[in-house]
Amino acid sequence: MNISVVKVPTINDELSDFDTRFSLWSQINNASLAVTFDFCNSSAGSKIFVVNKR
Repeated sequence: MNISVVKVPTINDELSDFDTRFSLWSQINNASLAVTFDFCNSSAGSKIFVVNKR
């Protein structure tokens, strides 16, 4: 099982980064990954989530 930690876009993220965020969500969706949300604050203050392969 692969586990990755990825920042979740928040209202404070720059809109100029939308393409990167969209690409990230597309890759997760296309890979049929199960997403487990872990709402801990990172050092940057953004939310993170853990992606576990099914």
